[in-house]
Amino acid sequence: MPTDDKRAVDEILRKRRGAPGHVGVRHSLYRYSDVSAWPSEALALVPVGVVAEVEGVVRSAVRQLVDAGSPFVDRTDGLDLRVRPGLEAMKALHGQRISLGEWVSHLVRISSVEHVQAHLTTLFGARSLTALLSAVRYFEGPTPADFGVDHSGEAVGDETGAEEAEEDTPLTVDDPSRVVASLGRLFAARHRAAHEGQPPAVSPETIGEWVDDASLFCDAVEHLLEATLRPLEPSNTYMMNLKASVDLERTEAELEAAMGTLCAALRAVPETPPMTLRMGPEPISSEAFAAKALAAQAAFGQYREAEVDFQMYFWPDGTGWKAWALSAQLDVVTERLRRVQASIQTADDFFGSDDPDAAS
Repeated sequence: MPTDDKRAVDEILRKRRGAPGHVGVRHSLYRYSDVSAWPSEALALVPVGVVAEVEGVVRSAVRQLVDAGSPFVDRTDGLDLRVRPGLEAMKALHGQRISLGEWVSHLVRISSVEHVQAHLTTLFGARSLTALLSAVRYFEGPTPADFGVDHSGEAVGDETGAEEAEEDTPLTVDDPSRVVASLGRLFAARHRAAHEGQPPAVSPETIGEWVDDASLFCDAVEHLLEATLRPLEPSNTYMMNLKASVDLERTEAELEAAMGTLCAALRAVPETPPMTLRMGPEPISSEAFAAKALAAQAAFGQYREAEVDFQMYFWPDGTGWKAWALSAQLDVVTERLRRVQASIQTADDFFGSDDPDAAS
């Protein structure tokens, strides 16, 4: 007979959608944006659907926080789990069939707003859900200064860059207490609808206000996650272009410095007399050795241009086109940098020893 944690593992694997990596917590509450036009018999379904969305957002937040490691994973002792991990769960975790975040997020109890408050405040280290929501600052992400450049937007060659950045005016949850109260009413209405088949005993307009607050809550959780786990992730087109441009510029500088180091190491290779019996290429001078490295770098420039021209057609239009092009260049330059660094290490291994026998 399967154990409780074996059933839990099987259920996690059955319900998993896609890879267990980063998945956003975007909700789809826009489907309930105008419930005033819904027939009265359908209104009972609204709390059920909305609470299901809220539950999904909370579970996704729990998973991401726990999988992010310390300090969040250290706080999981304070969570109320339906099952504690047994041998079957340990084997699944050890075999990386499921992540610890998946395990915890699947087993937390979410049947009331009190559960939501307990989980999020425990993991985020907040004193209450209203205090947690009060700390939300929408669109408060990285600034050009975080990437070591000024605010001119010149790094991305975009005349509208500064104007786009200035549109990111910080916003807040206007009334956290009201949002939490609306969540409580939605959970209560969900319970009556699911177990008693009763629609909410309020007007459709009031239900619409609850849905708006639930949507605001889900947005707030998403922003809290981004600000906590990915504080320097770009939040708009301008910042994406700027970060990609700065990352590319820095990697290009690293590549140029690495090529200088490699050529200097090759020019310092001691001259050796030709060998009478040799397998492989003919011996060359140190200067010719360095010239081959420079020739490879020149050929890389041509490859880079052709590869990026190819990659850009995966995103030929739209606001993300420039960031995609810069990202494609960064990938190519990063791979070239890795190979040059490996060549420096090889040169040091082969020719950097003071032992003549080892060098030969």
